Amino acid sequence: MSIYRLAKSFDSGADGTLLVQTSRAGLARAAEYYRQFLALWGDADPMFAPLVEDARARLTAIEKQ
Repeated sequence: MSIYRLAKSFDSGADGTLLVQTSRAGLARAAEYYRQFLALWGDADPMFAPLVEDARARLTAIEKQ
């Protein structure tokens, strides 16, 4: 779970708004942490599905930028 929190810290606030203007380097780090999180938790129990879905969505959005 700490990997997910690290990704969010480089990406956005809890409500999805940017905390500060995120640099490309910050987004690259967020993407790497999202990838690590999905590798570990991608097939987790259903109770973690919202976090997994959020991580997938944010990773997709970052990769499109």
